[in-house]
Parts: sequence; C-alpha cells; structure tokens
Amino acid sequence: MAPRPRSPQKRELILNAAAELFAADGFRAVTVPQIARRAGVGLGTLYRRFPSKDALANAVFRRSKRAWARWTLDDWPAEASPEQQFRIYWARLQAFAEQARPLAICAERRPEGYALDTESLALRAALTERIVPILDGWLHAPGMAPLTLEVVEALVHGTFWRVAETAGSPKERAALLEEARDAVWRALHAAP
Repeated sequence: MAPRPRSPQKRELILNAAAELFAADGFRAVTVPQIARRAGVGLGTLYRRFPSKDALANAVFRRSKRAWARWTLDDWPAEASPEQQFRIYWARLQAFAEQARPLAICAERRPEGYALDTESLALRAALTERIVPILDGWLHAPGMAPLTLEVVEALVHGTFWRVAETAGSPKERAALLEEARDAVWRALHAAP
C-alpha cells in the first residue's frame, strides 16, 4: 500500500502555528505538543514533516527571513536618495510588522536555543549580501554621521523592533514608529 501524500495545507498550518507561538513566547518556552495543538494536527503528522523542533525552527526562520526580504528588499529603489530609501525601508518594515506580525517578529529575533542548519545559514548570508550594500550606501552618502555599519543596523532595526513589539493598538504603534523613524533619521544624518 502506497503512503498517503502529504498535505501542503498541514505543513502551512504547522509553520503558522510555530511562528505564532515562537513570536509570542520564544523558541525555548514552546513545546512541540503546543505547536501541534495550535495547528490542529497530531504529533505524528508534525514529526513526519519536521523531524525535530530544531528542524521546525529552521523552517520558520527561513520562512520569516524570506518574507522580510519580499516585504522590504524586493523592488528596491536604488536611485532614491538615502533619506528616501530609509523612509521607504522603514515604511516597508512597518507594513510587514503589521500585516505579518508573527513572521516579522521571528525574522528579527536572533535564533536562541537552536542552531541554524546549512540552508538557514546560506539564506542568512544571502540576505546579508542584499542589505549590507544598502546600509553601506547610507553610510557613505554626503551628510551622514560617521557611524559604523553595526551601529546603523542597531539604530534602524533595534529601534524599529523595540517600538514595534510594544503593546498597544496598531494606531498607537504607528504613531510611535513615526516618531522613532524621525529620531533615527536624525541620528543617522549629521547635523549641518
């Protein structure tokens, strides 16, 4: 008797459930049975698709990073000024954080409690190759503050995600993110 074909919908249910739980509670606090219950599947179904919690975490990592790239980096306005690029990037981050919140949170968090597999490491390296030239372009544009790439990344992403993860309504978060956007741009741009 041939094995039943795997349902792609169940894989999606599992990935969605894992992303929601990892975003809310962190990888370490979430159990595989919790993920299966949230997804509405049995443990056997989950383990046939993902042989371990680490394998599932890596699948969520890749899914969230790919979503981040689609939301923020695709169709990049390379000809825009650094300030226009920054504002576009910030707006795209904001849309991603509001429309795909669990994936956005998972995309930003550093993996804790599991090791990235070969595929995840390759994806992270490929995405770094895409974002570093953008940030580096901001750094070397006229009028920008003399900062390192690491500080620029921390200012942009650290500030954005700290504010985006705050409790409150989407309207309150949007107002705080607008204020934070302007403050970060002032920090990046040298005073005249």
